[in-house]
Amino acid sequence: PTRLPPSYRNWITKAANMDTELVEALRLMHSNQLFYGKPSENEKVLEPLCLRINIDPATGNPAKTFPIPCKVVHSGLTDSCEINSLIKFWKGFKFAFKIYAPLNSIIMLISAVNTKNKIMFRSIFIKNLISSLRSSIFLATFIALNWYPICLFRNKIGPFLSKYKLLSSTVNNNFDKSLAPSFGSFICGLSSLIETSKRRKDLTLFMAPKALLTIIPLEAKESYLRIESFAFSVFFAILVCYAKEHPKKIRGMYGKGLSALLKL
Repeated sequence: PTRLPPSYRNWITKAANMDTELVEALRLMHSNQLFYGKPSENEKVLEPLCLRINIDPATGNPAKTFPIPCKVVHSGLTDSCEINSLIKFWKGFKFAFKIYAPLNSIIMLISAVNTKNKIMFRSIFIKNLISSLRSSIFLATFIALNWYPICLFRNKIGPFLSKYKLLSSTVNNNFDKSLAPSFGSFICGLSSLIETSKRRKDLTLFMAPKALLTIIPLEAKESYLRIESFAFSVFFAILVCYAKEHPKKIRGMYGKGLSALLKL
């Protein structure tokens, strides 16, 4: 998570409605500072969460319990992974709608200024409402499809593979460390199919730089700065060329802004 911008990281954590203790436990497991079946100085990291949801602290101790029960992962809401996913979906939907509805309302008001036709205004209103609902459902589904596959892997897929010796005993101890989160991260991407094709392109353009940040070195070395300057120059030159020759192919404010500047 340190590879992502703090504001973006905090926004994701808030949207996922995830306990900070659980996040910290996953980080410790990932960095090999917390293990199942082995005492460690971090084994009580989930104790505050267990006390808060009235569960025996030993239940959330990886050194004593394998695996950590789903009720702890669910913040004590329910033992059912399916019900927990529905709860996460509903909370995610409310969180997203509070963001998308105001933004689309602003767009609607701007559009309404340019039209006095009541039928046209009604059409704009319905279009923006549908857009808000679709985007909210997308984000809610993204969150739910992240949570449920993790539980599915922990409770069904992982044990099944272990039973038939398709996973080694070493890997069995890493369900929560890497396999389950990776499976959830893969499945939740399918939620993008809810959005329109145009919106999916926007999501790609938004997410690609964030993904690159996780693999590109962040050190301010001279060689890295040169590569960054070169990449910026090349891509900006491409934008300028398209803004001059084919401005309609550059969507949004960038296309309009560059086209206007080139006409000066």
